[in-house]
Amino acid sequence: MPPKKKVKRNISSNLRLSKQEDFTNQISVLKTVIREAGHECIFLPKFHCELNPIEMYWGWAKYRYRQVDKNTFQQAKDAASEALNACPAEVIRRFIN
Repeated sequence: MPPKKKVKRNISSNLRLSKQEDFTNQISVLKTVIREAGHECIFLPKFHCELNPIEMYWGWAKYRYRQVDKNTFQQAKDAASEALNACPAEVIRRFIN
């Protein structure tokens, strides 16, 4: 059996550039626009809904939405709006911290 050849892997230029200090320290345009508007921008890991506060808020609102009887589309829209607006700020803060 012949010996296995070592395969030399080429690192893409995009990967090399993404590891450079001037690229890693560059603030994105999105983050800049959000900060200039007076808001905080937090990037969360992809596919980790348990780490994402918006998912906890959405779950809180869906629970309350399901408790309301809805017979028309308008009632469903109103119930969704009420459920989303009913979450106290203190509860939302607990989702984040």
